Amino acid sequence: MGILLEEYKKVRDNREKKGNPNSKSALIGYIMALFIILFVTIFLNSSSVYADSPTVKAEGILTSIEEDGTVIIDKKGYKVDRSVLVVNAKGRPIPLKKLHLPAKVMFEYRYAHDGFVIVYIEQLRTKPGIK
Repeated sequence: MGILLEEYKKVRDNREKKGNPNSKSALIGYIMALFIILFVTIFLNSSSVYADSPTVKAEGILTSIEEDGTVIIDKKGYKVDRSVLVVNAKGRPIPLKKLHLPAKVMFEYRYAHDGFVIVYIEQLRTKPGIK
């Protein structure tokens, strides 16, 4: 019993030497950590230009994929988000450039400060000539 009491006193003395974890310096550390988490969260949410704009679904015939990051669907130009998800007619994700043109597609786009930006493209099973 005496050994346990001595060990307890050693642990208590070590805690007192290190300082109180509820001291002002610990509080400042917690506040700084909270602000860092807050700023990182705000940055991640604001980094997406499209975060607050709803998506619009549409269908059309994709006839051209341009080198400047745009596509032509039903004679209208749309920018394509660099993280766009493109799904082929078999339901598999593929790179945008692997779509066989012309292709009937269902797509989702959002309005950004510089125009409409496509965030999702799905190739439909029907051929462009078939309604």
